[in-house]
Amino acid sequence: MTSTLHGEYAGGEYNYLRTIAKWAQYFPVMESPTFIYRLDGQYVEGTAPFWDLARLRLRGFSSGQYLDNVAFTAQTELRWMPFRRWSVSVFGGVGRIADTLRDLQDSGTAFAGGTGFRYMVAEDQKLSIGIDIAYSESSQVVLYFQIGDWLAN
Repeated sequence: MTSTLHGEYAGGEYNYLRTIAKWAQYFPVMESPTFIYRLDGQYVEGTAPFWDLARLRLRGFSSGQYLDNVAFTAQTELRWMPFRRWSVSVFGGVGRIADTLRDLQDSGTAFAGGTGFRYMVAEDQKLSIGIDIAYSESSQVVLYFQIGDWLAN
């Protein structure tokens, strides 16, 4: 969890507090399949610039597609390694965004999901590269080139 206070007192142009809380957990199902989930909450209080507002962090939406003061996302992924360095995954997630915490329960739920594959370039550091293809409810297909683990960021 991180909180950052921005203000004119420090030479900035905006006065606001931005808080981000993330939690991810990995569960090996058997030898190869791994179930992963990630929860992500963001809260902005004050007058923040658009580039620092809360956003839905789901594969399938561009980073600026949904912006407001409060956001919450939940994602799951099932990852399988059919070969030593290669893995394939299926993922999905939901998110809500609103102006206030109270409005979050009444806001609409955004859905996104997709599939991807990875090649582990450095086994000792668990560093992989790969491609994800995601689809969101706004009928867009997005291609992501990944370095590292997206859910751990």
